[in-house]
Amino acid sequence: RLPAPYGGRLTWVLPGKTKMICHLKDKAKIRHRKRWSQVMYMYYLLGHRLMELPISVDRKEVMAENTYLLTLDGDIDFQPHAVR
Repeated sequence: RLPAPYGGRLTWVLPGKTKMICHLKDKAKIRHRKRWSQVMYMYYLLGHRLMELPISVDRKEVMAENTYLLTLDGDIDFQPHAVR
């Protein structure tokens, strides 16, 4: 668990060294009814985290192509079979 300016972040390392990061938004810190979450995910994953890695541009492109986002509101009843 890590605190963040927008709420918090949970990180797990899955089998195969795949990282799963869960960003949690604190409604008291972020204005209501804004598309902030989607913008933050895209910036963090593709703009900040990936670009700061000390690897070649070609490798960064491959990693960007293999980065997937799943964004859910807190009131969603998500079932894994919904992802195709």
